[in-house]
Amino acid sequence: MLSAPTARKMPDYHAIRFGGTLDVGRLNEFKVTFDVVPPSMPTLVDLTRVEAVDSVFLSELLLFRRRHRAKVAVVIPDHGNLTRVFALADMGRKVNVHTDLAGALADLGVGETRQTDEPLV
Repeated sequence: MLSAPTARKMPDYHAIRFGGTLDVGRLNEFKVTFDVVPPSMPTLVDLTRVEAVDSVFLSELLLFRRRHRAKVAVVIPDHGNLTRVFALADMGRKVNVHTDLAGALADLGVGETRQTDEPLV
């Protein structure tokens, strides 16, 4: 299932929500999404609706984290394929990975906000 990334600038942080499968076929899509994030704004990358990722996406996520001056927190599901891939790639050592929104927001140093299903446009 293809799901376009959405983004929203919240009062204290920038939120990006991806969905579907993130692979080399969508490279330009997620590169552009990462490129427009203000470098000094803490950023939440929500992958809870992602079904699968490949090494190209993981590499771009790590490049984004390296270039980004502010904190970055990634939220993934607490079980399933994505969780296994992140564990196998040892992503928790390379980027701040969480399985709950509250933990990710606390890591960013921002207050908890209401999470909705509305697009983050």
